[in-house]
Amino acid sequence: MSMECPNCYEEIGSDATKCIVCGIALHKANGTSNNQEQITHPASPVLTLTLMPTGEVLRIASDGIIGREGNIEPEFFSGFEYVARLQCEITLDNNEYKVEHLQTATNPTSIGNIVLRPKLKMTIRDGDILTLADKSFRVNIGIEATVDSISEDAALTSIAPQGVTAASGFKYIVTCRECGTEYPVASADDRIQECSNCDDYDKHKISRATAALRYADR
Repeated sequence: MSMECPNCYEEIGSDATKCIVCGIALHKANGTSNNQEQITHPASPVLTLTLMPTGEVLRIASDGIIGREGNIEPEFFSGFEYVARLQCEITLDNNEYKVEHLQTATNPTSIGNIVLRPKLKMTIRDGDILTLADKSFRVNIGIEATVDSISEDAALTSIAPQGVTAASGFKYIVTCRECGTEYPVASADDRIQECSNCDDYDKHKISRATAALRYADR
């Protein structure tokens, strides 16, 4: 009996504890339903940026450059007039994300009230506010693992901010970009089709907003 390595997708023995091709350690979780086995990558930090106040979410799991022509979701930033073509660089170093303002950007990059300078990397932490030109993002840094099969509770836990468990509680919120009204939803994939507080012209614009992860007590 065989299975597919979740990292390199090569076929390996179902009882393997390590992939003979890429060397990744394989972990089987107990207690999964329908006799399914859970195989995960080693956990790694994921940087989540939530645009304020619209609630649009950008997840970053590796190094890259943010900007209208960067290599991190350039289509996300393409409509932001004052964000530079290449605004800042994100690097992952010893499980910490660092931000460096690029000289190509005319408008500033800041963390909280600290304006970043080119060639100087600054660590960004869970709960910080990252501002790129005129756009501000709430920062969450959590642990995410790629899985072959996973329960709903485990899936939520895998993207929760560091130190937050399913027991401590968190929620998903869709925010109307027109009026700021917030709507709780059940999952990251849920959408709101119309805003009850907007007029007929604007009420359907909320359907383009994605859900953001929040602490339940916020």
